[in-house]
Amino acid sequence: MVALIAIAAIYVFAGADFLAIAHIMIYVGGVLVLILFSIMLTRRSDHPYPASNNRSVWTASIITILTFFLLCSLILKINFSTLPLTASPWIADSTAQSLGKLLMTNHIIAFELAGILLMVALMGASWIATQHQENSENTKNNG
Repeated sequence: MVALIAIAAIYVFAGADFLAIAHIMIYVGGVLVLILFSIMLTRRSDHPYPASNNRSVWTASIITILTFFLLCSLILKINFSTLPLTASPWIADSTAQSLGKLLMTNHIIAFELAGILLMVALMGASWIATQHQENSENTKNNG
């Protein structure tokens, strides 16, 4: 998950804010949730997990807490308004705003056709799923 968010941060630093948000919504929001659900659903509950005999739990906990407080103190000491990245002129324009203007002016027909195509695909998928359910119910009743 950290790698996916880091890639989105690279997009933000490159000035592609729309691509960064789309990346977070698609990959972090969709693929990662799919991975988590697949792990949760494939876990076998009939075999209990063995107890952990890890002796360095206290050492790891102390190091984790110290690292957390060190990072928090470093973040609080940074003056973000003086960073050169926020003052650079090439990030001033939002790519989402310019993309929205282009989609609603020059490419409106392609945008509307893509919306209609996605709607028809969704309707077709629901029709196929309904037909599959009806066929399976008919075979159960006849069999």
